[in-house]
Amino acid sequence: MKGFVLTIDGIIALIVFISLFVIISSPTLRTTSSAWSDVQVRRLSMDSLTILEKNGALGRAVESNSSSELIYFMGSEFTSLCMQITVSEGDSHVLSAVKSGCVEGRGAFITRRSFVSGDDFYTAELHAWSR
Repeated sequence: MKGFVLTIDGIIALIVFISLFVIISSPTLRTTSSAWSDVQVRRLSMDSLTILEKNGALGRAVESNSSSELIYFMGSEFTSLCMQITVSEGDSHVLSAVKSGCVEGRGAFITRRSFVSGDDFYTAELHAWSR
């Protein structure tokens, strides 16, 4: 009788183990980029260009022809977000900056913002993606 009870316990344990293994390895439970994180990346990219324009960083970058302030902003603000900023005047490329340590990723959001510096009209384009 003792052997029979141990066999039933073993069978039940095996069924529970296999069930848990199937549930854990199910492809529907694997994490992917969610819609919530996409909304956050989009919002942060739009906010970043707004901040850079309002505090004058875009104008200073164009006037000094240096992207160091833009690179500092990208590196200090968002650790899990990669960015690339390109500033152009009409059809001509003025300057660009890429956050260090970032490789072009999938699902990049593109945000554009226009601004005036001096007497010239510029367009800033920000590509943002999560690491």
